[in-house]
Parts: sequence; structure tokens; C-alpha cells
Amino acid sequence: MQHRGTPSLFRHQLTWCALIFCATAITVSASAQVTSTWQANGVASWNDPANWTSGVPNGTSDHAMFGPAFPDDKATVFIVDPTTIVGNLTYNNPFQIDLVAPTVTFVGDGSPALIEILDGHIYFDSGDYVLATDLAVSAQPGSTLTVGAELNPAASLSGVGGLSIQGGGDIILSGANSYQGVTNIYNGKLKVFDNNSLGLGTGSVLDGTFVHSGGILELSHPSIDLPDERIVVEGGTVTGGNWALTGPVQLNGGTLTGDSWTLHGTTTVNSGTLSGEFWYVRGPLILDGDL
Repeated sequence: MQHRGTPSLFRHQLTWCALIFCATAITVSASAQVTSTWQANGVASWNDPANWTSGVPNGTSDHAMFGPAFPDDKATVFIVDPTTIVGNLTYNNPFQIDLVAPTVTFVGDGSPALIEILDGHIYFDSGDYVLATDLAVSAQPGSTLTVGAELNPAASLSGVGGLSIQGGGDIILSGANSYQGVTNIYNGKLKVFDNNSLGLGTGSVLDGTFVHSGGILELSHPSIDLPDERIVVEGGTVTGGNWALTGPVQLNGGTLTGDSWTLHGTTTVNSGTLSGEFWYVRGPLILDGDL
């Protein structure tokens, strides 16, 4: 995972060298933008042109829109073509949509791919959701994006891209993920339920999850131990019940809190707050400011 600093959510320049991944190569070429609105009822296929107002969105510049005049209270959308590309998806309905797929690839067109949730809930029910470039998720308060179910986390995030979160809503990662990019929480809450929810951590200075002011990282399982994930708190909050961090932690303002938590790696505190009923710093502690 490679830290790129604090990118703009919508204007992050990306290279195209990372568009070959896993066992499938996808060739991306410039094309006219298609904005198409979902119009099917109940259970239907993403890849059927009849289910869209302007054909199937399947490209980096295409914009897939759901709602607000949604036919049903809940929809299940099957993405049957494993070469499907999503560049921009907007959801605006108070109800829930379930996405079921073998493989879906998120690719931005010169900037991060975007999922924008204005209202309602998107649920990645199953499948491999590949971040070929960074993926920006903007969920408004009260809205959610859930990747996999807590008891059956059949969906996962993979690929070379990272994850950027804004908007005030909740992003829920229920299972293990293998994406390689940096995680930035600018606003809203990222809830993780698995020790490997935050992708392939290495603990290096080019790695990590960054919790900015207004952002919350919630370690939601009754017991979470994040192995090798570098956590940098830039004014935000890391919280949960019983949790532990094995990788390095840097606190540049903000708060580490919870019922009972332990830091096993090197902890650097420049400023901020450590709180909780029981907390332990078992690795090296570097104080370069006030607690």
C-alpha cells in the first residue's frame, strides 16, 4: 500500500500502469460518457441493456444512477459479466440495493472511481470488487456501503487501489480484504469486523490507514487485532470495544479510545488523547508532544 499524502477526493492523478491485475487483463480506452439510470424491478441483470435508460454503463467515464424513483423497496442486481467496469455510481433511494457479482472492477478516468450515496444503502452481497485505481466513497449521513455480511463475508475488496471515505455516512467492511492502496478516512465512519479488513498492511511508512479530522475508524468486532497495519491519526478518532494494533501507530492530534485496547508496535505521540477503561502500550513509546 503506497501513501500518496492527502489527495483531493475528486482530483487525484493516477497512472494507468496498474490496470492489469489478478488473472484478468482489462484494456481501458477513452470513450464517450454514458449516463444511464436503472429502471428494472426486483432481481435483474446489470448487463442487460433493457434494464437501463441509456444502455449498460460499462466504462471509466460512464455514470450508473439508481433512484430516486426506484421501482421497488429493494433491488438485487446481478453483474454477470466479469469484465464489467464501474467508473461512477450514484445511489439516491431510501431503500437498499444488493450487488451480486463474480468480479467487478472500479476504474477512475484520471481520478478515483466514485461511489456516491445520497440516500439509502448499497450492499456488496458477494464477489470480488477490484480497485484498479483508488475508489472514493461519499456517503451522506444515515447512508451506508456494506462489503459482505458479518456472519458470511462473501464479498471482498482487492486490487492495487486505495479507499477514500467522505460524506458522514458509514462504510462497513465485514470480512478480509486484500486491496493494496492507502485508506483515508476524511469524514464519516469506517467500521471493520475482521483483522484483515483494511487490506494488505506492511507496517512501512509508505503504508497505512489515515484517520483525518472528522473521520472515525471503529474496530467493531468484539475483539479486533489489526496485524501490520500502520495507523496514522490526523485529528480523527480510533475507537471500539476490545482491540489491538500490532503495526506502528502515530497520533498527530485526535483520540485513541475504547473499552480495552493494546498497542504492540511502535507508538509515536505528537499530540492527542489516549483514553479508555483499560489500555496498554506494550511496544516502544515515543513522546514528541503532550498527551
